[in-house]
Amino acid sequence: MSDTRNNGLAVIGIGNQGRKDDGLGWAFLDGIAQMPDCPDLFYRYQLQIEDAELISAYRRVIFVDATHETLPEGWTYRSVPMQYPQGWTTHRMSPGSIVNLCNTLYDAVPVVRMIAIAGSLWGLGIGLSSSAGTHLQRALNAWPQMKSAIESCQEHL
Repeated sequence: MSDTRNNGLAVIGIGNQGRKDDGLGWAFLDGIAQMPDCPDLFYRYQLQIEDAELISAYRRVIFVDATHETLPEGWTYRSVPMQYPQGWTTHRMSPGSIVNLCNTLYDAVPVVRMIAIAGSLWGLGIGLSSSAGTHLQRALNAWPQMKSAIESCQEHL
């Protein structure tokens, strides 16, 4: 069977701009949308089972989300291992569980990475905290290197 997956890159921003720093994933997508050679961008409030089909069409995928973690640079870029979905609800699907479903349902395993950006305010409201804005800018500054790294990666292809 021939591989008909898109050679491009999908970037999936997860979040909710109406909950302060939870909007970091979307803010990151807004930032890279202005850059040259913009990849395919997808905005999600939360991941759902259907996202396994979406990523099955790509050879490379990056998820971007806010995190409660304390990160030395305010953001991190890491691999996403497959994981079995946890719990009885799809409300909290993780990127790893989406990769697992992609493999199980579509026999496809793209190269998948995660950009996690540290936030601090999570209540209702529009706008990022000043620390989240700083972390976002640091991650956006590193975008060309992250994009290059995943584009040169050959695992799972």
